[in-house]
Amino acid sequence: MKRKLSVAAMFLFLAFLVWAPVRADAAWKKTGSTYTWYNNKGKKLSSEWIPSKKVGFVKKGKTTYCYKKNGKVYKGWLTVGKDKYYVTPQGKVLTSRWISSGGKRYFASKQGKVYRSCRVKIGSYYYGFNSKGVMLTGKAKVKGKTYYFYKKNGRMVKNAFVTIKGKKYYFGSNGVLGKNVWVKNYYINSSGCVSYNTWVGDKYVGSDGHPVKGLKKIGGSYYYFDKSSGKKLVNATKTVDGVTYKFNSAGKGTVVKDTDKPSVSVQSTYYSDPQVDDETLLAAIIYCEAGNQPYYGQVAVGMVITNRMRSSSFPSKLKEVVYQTSQFSPTFDGALTRALKNQGLITASCKKAAAEVMTKYKTNNYKIQVNGKTVNLKNYLFFMTKPAYNRLNLSTSYTQLGDHVFFKTWK
Repeated sequence: MKRKLSVAAMFLFLAFLVWAPVRADAAWKKTGSTYTWYNNKGKKLSSEWIPSKKVGFVKKGKTTYCYKKNGKVYKGWLTVGKDKYYVTPQGKVLTSRWISSGGKRYFASKQGKVYRSCRVKIGSYYYGFNSKGVMLTGKAKVKGKTYYFYKKNGRMVKNAFVTIKGKKYYFGSNGVLGKNVWVKNYYINSSGCVSYNTWVGDKYVGSDGHPVKGLKKIGGSYYYFDKSSGKKLVNATKTVDGVTYKFNSAGKGTVVKDTDKPSVSVQSTYYSDPQVDDETLLAAIIYCEAGNQPYYGQVAVGMVITNRMRSSSFPSKLKEVVYQTSQFSPTFDGALTRALKNQGLITASCKKAAAEVMTKYKTNNYKIQVNGKTVNLKNYLFFMTKPAYNRLNLSTSYTQLGDHVFFKTWK
């Protein structure tokens, strides 16, 4: 009887050994070409796996972790195929957030993949990323298109002008650099820059980037641009500031010789000198009378001439004022004729002074700046050198500017 009990007990013990669960250590196990992580209870974790011997992504709730083959968490940057991830020291794969690393910024997508070689909307703004995932700043290309991203925060610029190394660029509503297009009265050329001082079809953009309006001297020739459309005038005649121009099929204008009888006695050179517009004539006489004077002295001489045009004691036309008999010696000593025949003699300063004087004349502005002080030249009709003033024994009060004295009445 005892022998039967011993046999039964042995049978039960062996059965227990066969059927009892065996405890195992947590480990990676290979299934085909994929490694799967089993915990220490032998349970397969729910996860997304990749064909790798060392890396496994495990999702726990809303957080994804990354483990090595030995069960330890992965840390830092991780590249899997063409994708790039960032794993915290705790093994968490960052998702849907900005990453700062090594002084550079990256952004991890919802899946944890860092954006690379693309332009992406994050929140309310677009950002660009290079092939390494680094956030772009400044002027940069993304998939063959040029954008600009603010250097401070990386946000993409759109519908705005940006000055880069002294050149003005425009980026459109989609952020792409504009080319060969009119934008806000500027022309964006093939390089994406605003054009200056150049022809654009039948328009000409000036130093401010806007189409020129009215009369303009370009490369030694006169052109007239419609004040509404900005297009050049062709095959037509037009009078501007008392001077008549004839424009050919290319828009180039020539001055029609003035055949009107002057209202006062004039020097013979009035008829024989080259016919030019008022601003050029004014620049030439300023050069002859005050070419060696400081800029404010040149402007003052020009203003005496335009002041005479307002005075009932002198002609109302600039040309008649300049050529009136015995008024300005350059009209009869040959100096003015030489300057008009060779306009390269006229200095840039005198040309600038003439342009300023013409603007002041049209806007009734009589004030000039002299060494930081404002001088009002209204009603000043005469000027000469101080020695000449003394020789003539004149007694009227004057204002001295440079080598010239300026006064209102001759007495």
